[in-house]
Amino acid sequence: MKNIIFFSVFFCVLFCQQKTLIAQSTTCNASSELLTPSATCTATTETLGTFPNTTDICLGGSSRQGFYRFVATATSHTIIVNGNNNVDAIINVGTACGSIGNLASCVDATGNNGIETAVVSGLTIGVTYFIAVRNLNSPGGNGANNNGFTICVVTPPAAPANDNCSGAISLTQTALGTCTNTAGTVASATTSAEANACPGSADDDVWYRFVATAVNAQIQTSSVAGSAISHSVYAGACGAVGAPLVCSVPNTSNVTGLTIGLTYFVRVYTTTATAGQTTTFNICITTPPVVPTPPVNDTCAGVVVVVQTAFGACTATAGTVSGATQTIAPCIGAGTTDVWYRFVATATTAIIRRTAGFDSVLQVMTGCGTGSLLCADPEGDQTITGLTIGTTYYYRIYYYFTGTPATSTFTTCVTQPPPPITNNECTGAINVVVPAPGGGCNSVGGTIIGATGSAQANTCTGTANDDVWFSFIATSTAISIALNNVGGSTTDLVHSVYAGTCVAIGTPLVCSDPNTSAVSGLTIGNPYFVRIYSWTATTGQTTTFDLCITAVGACGNAANNDYCSNPAILTIGVGNFDSSTSSTYSADSPANTSTVFCGSIENNSWYQFTATQTTHVFNFTSVTSCASGIQAQVYEVTRDVDGCCTNLTSRSNCFNPATASTGAVNATGLTIGAQYIIMIDGFAGAQCNFRVAGWTAVGVLPVDLLTFTGIALPNGNKLVWETIAERNNKQFEIQKSIDVTNWETIGTVAGAGTSDIINSYSFVDANVTGTINYYRLKQIDKNGEFKYSNIVSIKNRIENTIISVPRPNPATSFIEIDISTQNTENIDIKVVDMLGRTLINQTKLLTNGFQTANINIEKLNNGFHTIIITNNKDIKKAFKFVKLD
Repeated sequence: MKNIIFFSVFFCVLFCQQKTLIAQSTTCNASSELLTPSATCTATTETLGTFPNTTDICLGGSSRQGFYRFVATATSHTIIVNGNNNVDAIINVGTACGSIGNLASCVDATGNNGIETAVVSGLTIGVTYFIAVRNLNSPGGNGANNNGFTICVVTPPAAPANDNCSGAISLTQTALGTCTNTAGTVASATTSAEANACPGSADDDVWYRFVATAVNAQIQTSSVAGSAISHSVYAGACGAVGAPLVCSVPNTSNVTGLTIGLTYFVRVYTTTATAGQTTTFNICITTPPVVPTPPVNDTCAGVVVVVQTAFGACTATAGTVSGATQTIAPCIGAGTTDVWYRFVATATTAIIRRTAGFDSVLQVMTGCGTGSLLCADPEGDQTITGLTIGTTYYYRIYYYFTGTPATSTFTTCVTQPPPPITNNECTGAINVVVPAPGGGCNSVGGTIIGATGSAQANTCTGTANDDVWFSFIATSTAISIALNNVGGSTTDLVHSVYAGTCVAIGTPLVCSDPNTSAVSGLTIGNPYFVRIYSWTATTGQTTTFDLCITAVGACGNAANNDYCSNPAILTIGVGNFDSSTSSTYSADSPANTSTVFCGSIENNSWYQFTATQTTHVFNFTSVTSCASGIQAQVYEVTRDVDGCCTNLTSRSNCFNPATASTGAVNATGLTIGAQYIIMIDGFAGAQCNFRVAGWTAVGVLPVDLLTFTGIALPNGNKLVWETIAERNNKQFEIQKSIDVTNWETIGTVAGAGTSDIINSYSFVDANVTGTINYYRLKQIDKNGEFKYSNIVSIKNRIENTIISVPRPNPATSFIEIDISTQNTENIDIKVVDMLGRTLINQTKLLTNGFQTANINIEKLNNGFHTIIITNNKDIKKAFKFVKLD
């Protein structure tokens, strides 16, 4: 009996508890399931399919519904139902079971599995409120659509401090490009007392203020999370803000006409009227960019007149696309800014130049926006033909891309094509005086600007449609040709040499695409022609160059002790012999040298001595400035009738330590009174300074001359040269000639003595006479020995702007360029790599006279680079140089 009673009680407890739990959610009364509001969603999990059918207040009829209650802990709460298992819920909230829906009626904003949110406001803290939840998809059903969901009641956060205008947060107006963001939110914000005259419902507005530091301001807002936001700006005070200065749905707005020092208010709110938004955002106040004034020639109505001038007198007109608009569609590119020019044709061909700091496009037309004749993207000169003299033509320049480039200025001018140059034909060939072997070369300047094709057939590579001609009289049976200082629109030149006449030029003796060549089998005293042209078939090339023709002796260029045939003289006695294995010396391996020598030969030099005993010792007491050291050996040499070395027999050990070590070369088995030669080389091309004790030398090249060039200046001709090493160098005499035969000394410059660094020298000849002046250096060492440099020629014609080749080359830290001008102008200096990428871009203001521009290249990578120089007089030159560590 006791067991029956116990079971009945236990069953009743279980059954009664279950009935009570179900009743709490299935019936709307004071026992409905109680939800506790919290700051975050504390979810209660429910299964709608187990609830009984009750009357549906939204759709009518019978529907499975759950009922809940909560006690308000704030004047506003948010009810969140998450249909996480295919439940599309409808929410109703009311003050009592009989009036469920009077606070939030039939809230349904999302599709299946959506989160329904009902915001109820105006609540009384401590009062109980009721919630009904049903599934929209299956009223009264028991299918899958009546599965589980979660429900919670959330207490909203407190209103932000800047909920009202009086609590506006202060922001600082910053300079252009320095906008400092301040984080904000509309969560729990309410409607302000200030009326809103802008679009949208400002029922959750927050406020900011700033003191104007400029007459214009830019307000930038960005929604971080939540709904889109709007903002408006006011000049009044809180409570009377007045009409908005701007209403902005976009995140950025510009406000103009502000009073510096005055306080302005910014109102931010969500564009939606749905309450309970929790949007967060950033805001800042900055100064907007100044909108430039359109240039006068922004449209064709304000077209700027440019005068077509004769070639070489192109007068640059400065222009800009800053502030310009697009008047007609671009012919290429996506440009949105163009400016206009016109000129009256003074020739049937015009060259239109433009030098821009941006990717510009040129379009030439017959009318103001009509009749396109040319559309060109490449920078520089554009040639247009078929013009009618006296007719007006129009052209416009615009940025290839949209917007305005960072550098928006340019210059433009219109000129005539150049007249044919004097050596455009073979019959006008410029004569080049070739010194005898050992005398270096006479460098003559040239250009293919304005050149046309010649009647003589071209059987060499490339297209000779812009060839120019030079001639020379052979002073030896072999010559070497070098095209130096090549610059301009292309550096790919071709040259060929002929033994015939202009009427019957014959087969070329050499065709050379490289800018150096060697020609042999010449007849001394006979004339020869050199033809030079650009490899490309594209016309209008602007290349300039220097032609250097050097006579080669029977045993090579015996200009110094670089060759076995012309050794320096060593004498035994008190003193020391100092020299180096510098890069000035080339590899000379006559006869069987490579067989008898113990190493490879890269930069050897030769020294002759007369034996005064059967053994001699050459003590190398110092080897510096290198890691690998030197190598040396003594030979007995036989020569032919020309003095060329024909056989070498070793008479010593081969000194070859492969380190910068001191040591000795011991020559034995010598015949007293006989002459012998010691050859000294840098190991693997090492450039070492060395000292040999107990010997002195005569005829050693004491100076390693790196460069020797000259340019014409307004106050005379300037000569510039550099040395990379000097040994006992007393001075340089500067010698001048007008016929390459008679020379006079016009000045002296002191040398550096003994030096292993690069030294730069210059001299200005103020007494310029004749058409061409020739110059050479006479280098004199301290014991009276001297050597002559190569010869440079300078045409005594002053251009508006003259630009020298860069020096030094190769370079490690700096490149220098001499610039002479008769104007005040800007010169643009750009350095690009082999891929055309700009690495350095700078502008230098020049004034009348001579100046030197220094370009820091320390940060460039090693290798080949190109330096491009352009000024507002349209002088443009390009030079290659090598950057080394």
